[in-house]
Amino acid sequence: MLNILCWYLAAIILIVLWSIKQWRKRPTNFPPGPVGWPVVGSAFQLKKRAEIAFQEMSQEYGPVMGVKMLRTFTVVLSSPDAVTQALAKLGSEFSGRPESVILDTLTKRRGVAGIDGPKWRENRKFGNVVMRKLGAGRAVMEDWIEQEAVYLCEELRKHEHKPFNINKPIMHAVANVICRLVVGDSFPYDDEKFVKASRALGDWFRENSNTFMILVLVPFLRHIPPFRNALATLEESRETLNDMLRPLIEKHKDQVDTDEYRDFVEAYLQEIDKTKNDPNSFYNEEDLLGFVRDLFLAGTDTTVAALRWTFVYLTNRPKVQKRIQKEIDVVIGPDGRPKMSHLDDMHYTKAVMSEMLRIRTPGPLGVPHRVIQDTKLMGFNLPKNTQVITNLWAIHHDPKLWEDPEKFDPERFLDNDGEFKPSPNLMAFSVGSRHCMGESIAKMEYFFFIVVLLQRFHLKLESDDAPPVTEVCHRSGQFLIPPEFNMRLKERFNSRRSHVHYSPTITMKKWNNL
Repeated sequence: MLNILCWYLAAIILIVLWSIKQWRKRPTNFPPGPVGWPVVGSAFQLKKRAEIAFQEMSQEYGPVMGVKMLRTFTVVLSSPDAVTQALAKLGSEFSGRPESVILDTLTKRRGVAGIDGPKWRENRKFGNVVMRKLGAGRAVMEDWIEQEAVYLCEELRKHEHKPFNINKPIMHAVANVICRLVVGDSFPYDDEKFVKASRALGDWFRENSNTFMILVLVPFLRHIPPFRNALATLEESRETLNDMLRPLIEKHKDQVDTDEYRDFVEAYLQEIDKTKNDPNSFYNEEDLLGFVRDLFLAGTDTTVAALRWTFVYLTNRPKVQKRIQKEIDVVIGPDGRPKMSHLDDMHYTKAVMSEMLRIRTPGPLGVPHRVIQDTKLMGFNLPKNTQVITNLWAIHHDPKLWEDPEKFDPERFLDNDGEFKPSPNLMAFSVGSRHCMGESIAKMEYFFFIVVLLQRFHLKLESDDAPPVTEVCHRSGQFLIPPEFNMRLKERFNSRRSHVHYSPTITMKKWNNL
């Protein structure tokens, strides 16, 4: 009997030792990284802010790090060289999207954000061409965005001298810009259905920031009730936005101009009609809905996060506000109409914008990539289907790249003559073939909303004796989540007339004829 027990004990010990060996085992020449706990790997280290946890790990294991979650590995890139090598120089090999319960639930693999391969390349190319023709990065879009910024100021004037939360109106304004591009219309600020729909997915990511990152890295947890419930609410949020978009798309079917398109939906419907007899066509109404949803999510929440963080920092720093306002008054004029060309002469304003994108990067971990074939990166082997995450937060807070990185210091982007000095280490929009498709639009929005507001208002704390708004970020996930806070506005001039008349249902065709 004793011999049998000894044999059983020996067998158990061997199994445990074998399991530990298998757990610690890595693919040949794979990037180094923490072993973590059996089964869950390093998941418990990511409970609050994954980008900081990864940053701390990379300080020990290097800028190309392999992190094990369950039985799979994720490679985390934490330096400009590593990100540039992977996404720019080896872009085609890193252009995939990983298997992801979040992407599956959010996109149903429709649209452009959650797909890869030939379908992604075709849709990405189509999207870039259409957005350029509609005005992305050009003067016509400057007019749309400036008009929306002026109308936002009229809305904000209702709150003058009274504490209020800017979150709702700024979200509405940014969503309206995307709406004009996508469906040719914008919505009044009192349209509650539009407000609810445009905020639905962003609200989910804010409320489930920790859940999001854990499910990206440990998808098996979707079977456990708290995570299963979160995915169910994500699906509800997706459908809330879809329910608003479907009627807008349907309305376009009866208004398609066969000669020229006036917005993104019309362009896509034209392409569906052109390719309807092609059995290999990638164009269909489900992918149109997915594409429009992707544009809404990518085009609103990151820009809103960047603007809200900027208002936090500016409200806390009246001297920075005044310096920007002085530049506005000199370059544009107190009543002048801002143009993107003005930014070339607004060195301090550009430095503040760059510093904000660095210190509070809206998307700290970007969007996950997938290696589509066996490849090498900086001497390491990455097997096919390895998930890759870019830790932009770590890059933007690396003391080797930025002196005193936790300090807000726009001067780091100015040379000795006070002229703007760009840094190749600022990568807020990522790089390579899958970098942010709406980068030019986002930069225009960021500029116009800041400049038009500061041209008209001083941003003040909610009371004269209020403490500064916290600049500590307690939650993140897909987005770096700003704190909720109240602020006041004080008009810079006693009287002012808007130089753009706002029509809440103006269409792109009308704007093109102005």
